[in-house]
Amino acid sequence: MWDDLEIHHIIPLEYSHLFPGVNPNRMGNLAGMSRPSHQRVSNEWTQFRAGLNGRSPSDSEVMSKALEIHDQFGHTMQFVRQR
Repeated sequence: MWDDLEIHHIIPLEYSHLFPGVNPNRMGNLAGMSRPSHQRVSNEWTQFRAGLNGRSPSDSEVMSKALEIHDQFGHTMQFVRQR
């Protein structure tokens, strides 16, 4: 199922410190994406970071951005189905 897909962290690893006690590599934070789609999502996070002008974001800002990205690109993400 995940052949030829890149692994995407829904909450990027660089912001995992904002969510202490939560494993950033848990299955619920991972999705498989094609390289082009993953690059578009990465570009969204790069723009988010640039818009911070060097300051650290709050956890709610990161969550809001992750939800916005999911709304826009969620249809391109493959999630593990747990039985």
